[in-house]
Amino acid sequence: MHSMTGGYDDLRRALDARGWVENRDRDSYCWDLLFALKTREIRHRELRRDQVVNHFLHANHLTTKIGLMHSLHELMCVASSSSLTPDVHITVVVEGCDI
Repeated sequence: MHSMTGGYDDLRRALDARGWVENRDRDSYCWDLLFALKTREIRHRELRRDQVVNHFLHANHLTTKIGLMHSLHELMCVASSSSLTPDVHITVVVEGCDI
């Protein structure tokens, strides 16, 4: 049994074609696989050991560009090699400004 939030229509069709049944009740935790659009849609602390999700709690240090950049900078301090960190440019998004 699976549950999904967001689009993922191709994934939904692929799971259906393989015999998976979709639980459309978003409040239910009766599923084996949850594919969520956003991490905050998953109640990580309530997961059973056999349930699989596509987002992981506290993984921003590896799954976002800024988090990965900070992780690489921390690694530089331990490894003391500037060759470990690629050039990274942080851009700021200004509302109402089309860049």
